[in-house]
Amino acid sequence: MLGSQNTGKTHFVNTFIKNDSVEYNTTIDIEPIVKNIKIEYQNKQYTIRLQIWDTNGQERFKCITSLYLKNASGVCLFCNENDQESFNKCSDYLKQVEEMCGPNTTVMLIGNQFSQEKVVQTDELIQFVEQHNILYSEINNKSTSKNGDEILQRIVTSILQYKLNDVL
Repeated sequence: MLGSQNTGKTHFVNTFIKNDSVEYNTTIDIEPIVKNIKIEYQNKQYTIRLQIWDTNGQERFKCITSLYLKNASGVCLFCNENDQESFNKCSDYLKQVEEMCGPNTTVMLIGNQFSQEKVVQTDELIQFVEQHNILYSEINNKSTSKNGDEILQRIVTSILQYKLNDVL
């Protein structure tokens, strides 16, 4: 999980991955969350063990965040659709991902909408996604669990597809 501060990373992790809807403050420590997910790919069932890192989006933690990105197979990049600056920083985060993980890392931009006043428009998000050849999904912070499973399924399927094709 990567993105600026206040983009909903921790809320997503707590609501969907940990099944805990308690509100949390800013992430201060980073510890992995392990989740097993079942995927069907090419008529075969796979159980994938995910190690999920909920990183802090503050600039002062950027070098620490880089350590957790090293060799990552997939990254969920969050932006707050009600905050243009969080979207603008996504390019910097993508550069960081490419430097630490390499060009073949699966990335999904997750546009998180916290209120009705959407500042970053969907066409702007889609243009960014197409330009960088990454996956995309939108969520609403109040109903994260509705799309959470779909998000993980899509990113893990993309990683699995790449890994299996790379082996063959």
